[in-house]
Formats: sequence, C-alpha cells, structure tokens
Amino acid sequence: MSSFQQPKIYTYEAAADLSAKQFHGVKITADHAINVAGAADAHGILMNKPLSGEKAEFAAPGGGAKAKIGAGGCSAGNSLKSASGGTLVAASAGDRAIAVAEQDGLEGDVIGVIVSLHQA
Repeated sequence: MSSFQQPKIYTYEAAADLSAKQFHGVKITADHAINVAGAADAHGILMNKPLSGEKAEFAAPGGGAKAKIGAGGCSAGNSLKSASGGTLVAASAGDRAIAVAEQDGLEGDVIGVIVSLHQA
C-alpha cells in the first residue's frame, strides 16, 4: 500500500453493514448517517469497517485517504469519481470527482489519493 496525506476525518453512523467497504466512496444519506456511494455521488471515502449502526469514519475533502480502484484502473494525477458499488474510477471531463490519484492503480488496488470534491 502507498503512503498518503493526513486525512480529514468525520464520524457518522453507518446506515448499513459497511464492513466490506473500507476505502470505498460513501455519501451522506440521512442525519449524520452514511452509506456506499453510487455512480459519481460520493462525499468522502470510508476509512474503517463499521457494521450497521456503528461509527463510520470517512475522509472528507481537504485531506488524503486510501481508495479502492475499480474497473479500468487509473494513472497518477487522474481525477476519480465513485462508480456503482463505491469503488473509484477515472473521471471524464465534466464528471463530479471526489479525489485525485497520487499514483497509478489497477482494478482492486488500494492507492493513496487526495480527497477533493471537484469537476473533472
């Protein structure tokens, strides 16, 4: 695994079992609750493995994180968006991105990213 910048962590409640979703994109779904993000709607990246109702720590924009890469892989410097299921994939121009890759990654890799909500 790569090194990464210090994350900016927020703690919310897991709205579902997220124990298999560490390093996936997550979104705020209710009052202080998060769940796995869908395509291009992530608000942060899950940093732990909470069960439903437990404290979920997510890295928010303004810091670093580790992220699980989805289909197609990515290159260092790519803007990344969430895909269905919460993995991060290379964003296309105009997409809502959640991070920037700090290194190259293949599908299934966990890489360092800079969490930054922006338009690709």
